[in-house]
Amino acid sequence: MPRSVRVLYVIDVTLGLAYFLVVMFPNLSYKLWHFFHLELEQNLPTWYSSTKLFVLAVLVGLFALSRYDRRQPTTLALFALPCMFLALSLDEIAELHEWLGYRLDVLFPEGDRAATAFEYTGIWGFVIGIPFLLISLGLLLALRRHLRISAAALPKLMVGMVLLIVGACGVETFANFIDRESPYFFLQVLGEEVLEMLGVTTMIWGSIDLLRAQGFKLTWLGMPGEEASERSLS
Repeated sequence: MPRSVRVLYVIDVTLGLAYFLVVMFPNLSYKLWHFFHLELEQNLPTWYSSTKLFVLAVLVGLFALSRYDRRQPTTLALFALPCMFLALSLDEIAELHEWLGYRLDVLFPEGDRAATAFEYTGIWGFVIGIPFLLISLGLLLALRRHLRISAAALPKLMVGMVLLIVGACGVETFANFIDRESPYFFLQVLGEEVLEMLGVTTMIWGSIDLLRAQGFKLTWLGMPGEEASERSLS
């Protein structure tokens, strides 16, 4: 495992621990509570997640550029991956899926999620999240001829995507059925956000495998210099 990936996994878990501490000791500091709270937006976990998705988009984009061949039209489809991750990075900051989620409330019988089973999250996870998961996994499978340049990369990308969407859509759905003052709500938020972070880190690991197999030198990402070849990103 690259050193950079180990560091990201440690940060993922550390942010989960920081959330635990600010919830357990809410009177310690309001600034710290807001800065580390996983359920809130525009704080450290939000920017960290957005940055990781941006890095993932850059890494996969570099792989797409290195594989692109105008004589093989299928290689153009590789650019769909960095575009997808860039959109997810933007969503972390701009809260696009939340905005769309409220627009989807028109699908409720009364045009309002209040007094429904999905009062807290709405139905965006079903209308947007599940189709997005299926489309993204389908795209990865459709591009497997290129992604199998590294035997480990495709499974990591797929597992990471599943963790991300299961956390964002699946675990979050339980929030509709849990008392906000209950410790179970804290566990739901912790599980949701940490799964998302671990999923993105796993996909970054897979993207590093792709670049390494493609011949990039990745010493700056914590890869041993002797195992890389001619092309350098340094």
